[in-house]
Amino acid sequence: MFIKYFPDTLVIPSMGNNDGKYHYEGIDLADKADYYGSFFQQWFKNHPLFSSRLSSIETTFKYGGYYRLDIDSKLSVLAINTLYLNKKNDFSNQGTEAEDIIAWMRTQLSTGKQEGRKFILTNHIYPGAKYDSKSKNLLNDTYNEEYF
Repeated sequence: MFIKYFPDTLVIPSMGNNDGKYHYEGIDLADKADYYGSFFQQWFKNHPLFSSRLSSIETTFKYGGYYRLDIDSKLSVLAINTLYLNKKNDFSNQGTEAEDIIAWMRTQLSTGKQEGRKFILTNHIYPGAKYDSKSKNLLNDTYNEEYF
């Protein structure tokens, strides 16, 4: 629908709590190829505005649902899949995706700083706390601290 009605609008999607096989959980190792491959096809490969950006997105997206999108020579978006960092995530059927995402973010930000690049970070499940009746962190404490 975005392609049909907004063909010249760059939409920058990120994985969210309702996008996985299980609510609030990262994708299991056994399901990653099909799962991320399908999203990659629909979100990026079919959209003409991503045609020149596919190679920079594909590797990290198909590995863990996160990617960097360069808007221009000095501005990039880091779309971070925080499902792997979430407190409710079951790590038992996953690899090192959570640690890899944090390491990737650190590398992107430190390399970008040296290049004078600015970043917009986006994610669906935000780091920090949510307040319903009491404050609670949404991410695992270790990853919440690392993210900030």
